[in-house]
Amino acid sequence: MAMSVKTRPQVHVFGTVHRTREARKREDKSLYATDVHVETASGGCWVRYWLRDIEEVPGVGEVVALVVTIEDGEYGSLNFERPLNHGDIDSIATQALGAPVAAGK
Repeated sequence: MAMSVKTRPQVHVFGTVHRTREARKREDKSLYATDVHVETASGGCWVRYWLRDIEEVPGVGEVVALVVTIEDGEYGSLNFERPLNHGDIDSIATQALGAPVAAGK
């Protein structure tokens, strides 16, 4: 019998909050999440902050550095996990300094 495990890779998002929108249930209009549009150097993306993370939701114009998980559902989504911390930045620097650099053509 084959078994599978759903994985949720983590990626880093850095940019400026462009806009926000509330996600509400259709039935009773209750708030269940807030979506934040972050403009990055390579384009914009939406990050979902679930109700449990509501205190972390940044405002328009704020610069954010986040760790998000990727959901691989029908539409895919990025979900807030936590703010990027110094340990993450140190890890990125260590790994980047050890990575080979491709020569330009």
